[in-house]
Order: sequence, then C-alpha cells, then structure tokens
Amino acid sequence: MSINKLCRVLYPTRLLFKKKKWVLICSGLEWIVAIVIPIPQIGSSAKSCDALLPNLILNVYILITIIIMPCVIMVLIHVIIFLYTWRSAKRVAPTANTQETQATYRMALNDREKSLLKHMIFMLIVYVISWVPLYIAKIFVPKTSTLYSTVKTLNALPIVGGWINIVDMLVYHHEVRQFVQMHVIRWTRRDHL
Repeated sequence: MSINKLCRVLYPTRLLFKKKKWVLICSGLEWIVAIVIPIPQIGSSAKSCDALLPNLILNVYILITIIIMPCVIMVLIHVIIFLYTWRSAKRVAPTANTQETQATYRMALNDREKSLLKHMIFMLIVYVISWVPLYIAKIFVPKTSTLYSTVKTLNALPIVGGWINIVDMLVYHHEVRQFVQMHVIRWTRRDHL
C-alpha cells in the first residue's frame, strides 16, 4: 500500500492513481510478492532436513525477506513522500509578504512536517518491534533448546503490531475512518429495520 500512497502523492492529478482499479493492482502485486517470497521456505519444509547450516541460511533468508527488505522499501518510500511534501510546501509562499505571516506559515508547516515524520518513524518502529524479535530468535535459538517454548510467546508481538496498525489507520487516515463509519452506520441501520 505504500506504493499506492507514493503514486497518489507524486501524481495527484493522474486519474489512474485515484481509482479502485489502481488499489487492486497494488494489492495484487503485493500478494504476488507475498506468495513468491516464501517459496524457498516451503521447499525446505518439504525436505524436513534438520541440518544446522541449511536451517540457519533459511532463517537468515526469511529475516532478510520479511524484515530487512520491507523496512528498506518502506523507509525509501516514506522518505520520498516526506521530501516531496516538504519541497512542495516550501515552493508555496503566503500571499502577504509580511514577516509575521511568513513566520506563522513556516511554523505551521514545520509542525505538520514534524507530525508526519514522527508518524512515519512510529510506524516503522512498530513494524520492527513486532517482527524482528521473533525472527532473530528463530535464527539464534534452536528448536531443541529449552528457550524455544519462550520464543513461541514472541508470536504475540506481530498480532499486537497488527492491531496497532489497524488503530493507526482508523485514527490518522480520515478516508479510512469515513469509509468504516459509513459502512458501520449502514450496517447498524439495516439491522434496526
């Protein structure tokens, strides 16, 4: 969905990026990538080899494809979005040229930019904290270890991270909030009739 957001920010006048068709294309591409990436894991699980080195290599591969690559892509896309909005805000000047108006205008933009940057950093931290400990533990704690049962409790972190993402979508994205409110109101009215 970050690619969808990037295209909507960089090309706001293009109608393709505003249509549901584009959202479906982005979602479809994400699903294709999500299906292709775990193929080595599925293949190695079928062999059920217990050798330490292949499992280590597989777990490092999983860490790279599930944590590192998405984080790098997310950071790049969010940096591009932030720089684009920051530069475009700097190009727009207030109509009155008084110093007081310019200072107020500049301060308001700085607050908005800081808020956007804080939100991006928060979401990246939530993603990293909810996924990294689980996959790091899978690399360094063997399945035969007594610590492996405690590693299984780390499976709750991605669930908590998912809930934080859902709440974030409802709090920070007014379009999503309006969409959910509209459907909840429609659903509750239908049940009361």
